[in-house]
Amino acid sequence: MGASRLARGAKGLGTTVRAVRDTDRDTYVDPGGTDSSTVLFVGWQDNVEARSFFEVTTWQFPDTLPGFQVTSASLLLGHDLSFGSRTPSVSLHETTWTPGLGWPGPPAGTLLGSRIDSLDAAEFSIPLNAGALNLISGWAHASATGFSIQVSTGLGFAAYRTSTVRFRVIYSHTGVSGAVEDTAFSAVAQGYFLRSPSTSAPGSGTIVMGGFARSGLALRFPIDSIPPAVSIEEASIVLNLLSDSAIPGSPDSASYVEVRRIVAPWVESVTTKAEITVQDTLLARVSLRGSYQSGSSTLVIHIPATVLRGWSAVPSTNEGVYLSLGDLVNHDREFQQFRIGSRESAAPSTLHMTFTEVPPGRF
Repeated sequence: MGASRLARGAKGLGTTVRAVRDTDRDTYVDPGGTDSSTVLFVGWQDNVEARSFFEVTTWQFPDTLPGFQVTSASLLLGHDLSFGSRTPSVSLHETTWTPGLGWPGPPAGTLLGSRIDSLDAAEFSIPLNAGALNLISGWAHASATGFSIQVSTGLGFAAYRTSTVRFRVIYSHTGVSGAVEDTAFSAVAQGYFLRSPSTSAPGSGTIVMGGFARSGLALRFPIDSIPPAVSIEEASIVLNLLSDSAIPGSPDSASYVEVRRIVAPWVESVTTKAEITVQDTLLARVSLRGSYQSGSSTLVIHIPATVLRGWSAVPSTNEGVYLSLGDLVNHDREFQQFRIGSRESAAPSTLHMTFTEVPPGRF
């Protein structure tokens, strides 16, 4: 086992070998995809930008009334004040409704309005500009109308509860006694948000799992030849949490670290999961809270011994593993960054292997 550490004579069964291998290739990548969510995010968090998209399928104002005229309109958004920072300037655009696109999503169309969100009230509103008022009647006769919100200037960040997002349209029409002013509300039918790709920094000494970017880890460990006549007692990936890392807590009891096999060659310069070939089948799924070892400040993830045997028997199949977080309790936990030592650091990720050889002639 080369530079492996050895321990002999475990209860007379033969030589017990414990090998610890540092990763020889590691990085973190953006998983991609969209989030259909109960919360719509805009702005910057963890150096990642979020933009939100939504559609209105039914408009509630009666534009066939005599003398109908829109006098003002605004987009109302209920805050999720668990999040938010640096008072973002939020802009509203008419945007083609095309869910399923990756970052940056459909291009922003006509600017409908913008306003600084001071993050100090339960509800935030963006007044529609004069040009937008002329578009409203056309929206009412379309099968669906798409919109987007994004931070137009600065690095602020805000979150809005999707169920609260609606347009308020104030209009006048001719009644039996003259002009009448009424108000109608039209709710958003559905929405999602996109994140910009995170950018790893090779050689920085840090790789990141989780955070707002939902980063996953790509890790590869060198494997020596494992004799066939051995009993493998341990096969564990150990992630060393750095001093500025989040620490799993009680709310993470229902969350998991998921491990999948990488099955094609990859390089450390990749930035997205799409650039590596990851099997859908899980190798392991362990409790995030249960994997945490407070004494050593590590996450210990056990993987099947058969994986090591396969890599040892056919070294060309060893392209490593992809680790990601699953079943996060809520977005607050998803924001936590688990910052882990990379192979350039003094505390790189390691693979721990323990097996016991069968002594000659015993059986």
